[in-house]
Formats: sequence, structure tokens, C-alpha cells
Amino acid sequence: MLEKTAHRQPQKTAIITKDEELTFADLNQRVDRLAANLQQVGICQGDRVGILLPNCAAIPLSYFATQKIGAVTVILDARLKGKELQGVLKDAAVKLLIVHQQLRAEADEAFKELGRIPLWVVNGESDESFEKKFSAPAAPASLPQLRADDDALILYTSGTTGEPKGVVLSYRNLGPVSPRDGRDGYHGWLYDQRLHPAHVPYCRTRCLQRGRGQRFYFSDF
Repeated sequence: MLEKTAHRQPQKTAIITKDEELTFADLNQRVDRLAANLQQVGICQGDRVGILLPNCAAIPLSYFATQKIGAVTVILDARLKGKELQGVLKDAAVKLLIVHQQLRAEADEAFKELGRIPLWVVNGESDESFEKKFSAPAAPASLPQLRADDDALILYTSGTTGEPKGVVLSYRNLGPVSPRDGRDGYHGWLYDQRLHPAHVPYCRTRCLQRGRGQRFYFSDF
């Protein structure tokens, strides 16, 4: 659906932050490159990718990229620290974590007992830099054959009365289901022009506002 919108309205504004505006063409290009790089580092359909980010444009980029290759997106509360973060990361069993540089210390502390996993660091440096993953062209990602009941997204409860629990959502849960019109897999529905976009889930991004024309506005976390 993102790809179809990018072809129909490439110059329409998709995302606004305090630092930049992204058109749908920009957004789609970055998502494509991120998705290809995810596959290049070994992320496959059904693998879990964690997103530990404050309110920033890297959230929709990460979400759409993981969904494009059939990975399971795991949205983590950016306010988690110490044992809480460690417990959620252990339960989620993510193969890769996308984390903001300002949250890197909390992630590193959690991994002391869990063991290291690959990190993509927003505003990071060297090979871990998230921005480097979409700054250069990459071979197109291969689209998986998905079923409506495959796992798509994991959101965690707040844990106010106990340990946070992961709530697993399927592709069927994320959006309306339409006849496949002869196309196999969920991507046949995803790019069906008759479908309405499913809302991208954001975990406690309290400053997020959805504006007119399907734009997303981001301010400081």
C-alpha cells in the first residue's frame, strides 16, 4: 500500500519532523533500502525485530521495512529501563534491535545478562548506524508469501499489575481482509487499491498527531 501511494502521489508529504519532511517517494525509498538491508543481515520472514525508539521518523521507517519482508515487528516502550527492559527483551527474543542512541545505554545494560544481538542505532555511528542502512542503494528485497493469520506485530502491555505481556497481532488483525483477486499471500491484499490503510501502531508516542492528508507529525519525545 505504501508503494502504491508512492507511485500515485510521490511528492505528497508523508512525514513531518522538526528536522525534515519526507514525501511518500522518500519514505518508500528508505523503507525499500531498510528492508533489503534487513534481509542482507539475515532477517527472514517470521523473525522478530525490536523497535526501541522515542518519538521519531525512524518508527514508521522501521515498521514498514520489517512488515515488507514479513518479519514480526516488536514495539517496545522507550521508557522501559533496567530489569523491566531486560525482561521484555528476553521474552520478545528479537534477532535485531533498532534503538536510538539516547537509549543505547539502557539496551547495553539489559544485554549484559541476555547476551548481545545486532543493533541498528538511530543517530549512531560506524556500521551500526541506522541512517547508513538507507543512505545507499541496495538490491530490492524479496517479498514473502504471507497468510492473513501469520504473526505480524507484538505489542507489550504496560505491566502495571504484573510483568508486561506480549500481545501478538496477525496481519488479519491489522487491517481489513479483501478477496485476493488471484494473488497469493497477504501482499496481494496489502497492495489492493480498494483497501484502506491500517493504522501504524505507536507505543506511547504521546506527542504524535495524525494530520490531514494522511500525514504524520512528529515532535520531541
